[in-house]
Amino acid sequence: MRTCLFCDETKLTREHVWPEWISTFLFGAPRKGRLRATKTATGRTAVHSYPAPELNHKARMVCNECNHGWMSDVETTTCDILKPMLLGQKVVLSVEDQVAI
Repeated sequence: MRTCLFCDETKLTREHVWPEWISTFLFGAPRKGRLRATKTATGRTAVHSYPAPELNHKARMVCNECNHGWMSDVETTTCDILKPMLLGQKVVLSVEDQVAI
């Protein structure tokens, strides 16, 4: 039986691979057909490709408690640090920023 990547919980939930704010930050409001998503199988063979309005891939890898607990806290703490980096801007990270990321 699979368990959460971070704890021993066996009840896993489908959670976003990329935080929702990243899609909005990089691409703006969701727009039909803006991105293309591809589902793959073992061996990386494309199984299905479809238009996607945003980065909305989900995976069943972590439990609800981890995702909405400490992982959410890390995301909130690092969001403003990561934004200029996502835009390709030069960033000097403090020791605190490095620890947070």
